[in-house]
Amino acid sequence: MTPDNRDASQLSALAGLAPGNAISADKRRRVSVRAGNRYLKRILVQIAWAASRKKDSFQRMRFLRLQTRIGRNKAIVAVARQILIVVYHVLSTSKPYEDRGMDFYDRRNKDKMIARYTKRLAQLGFNVQLTSKDELTQ
Repeated sequence: MTPDNRDASQLSALAGLAPGNAISADKRRRVSVRAGNRYLKRILVQIAWAASRKKDSFQRMRFLRLQTRIGRNKAIVAVARQILIVVYHVLSTSKPYEDRGMDFYDRRNKDKMIARYTKRLAQLGFNVQLTSKDELTQ
């Protein structure tokens, strides 16, 4: 297989940013990052750190969401992998990159988010009655 035919997942494996998989007897073991091109991996991790600090960017939001679940270092590797995949698609399709923004998941799951927050407030002992902005202005 020539490098031109590789898809994004193969490229991330080549860079050493693909997630490792060590399962034995239905137990997942901790594994370090896969071996790959150490220079590419270092550059991408540095780019990911910079992207995680950029305000109102999708990469920052992704980093913050992942950081709470899996930790800072693993979240940075995940963001670095995402950046590599984005670069691959931008170069292969010649389309410009459009940042999804910090509120991407909020816009996508608006109804679920409203239900989750009202349920949580009810659990904390508050009576919640929601009105939209349009109803308040009339």
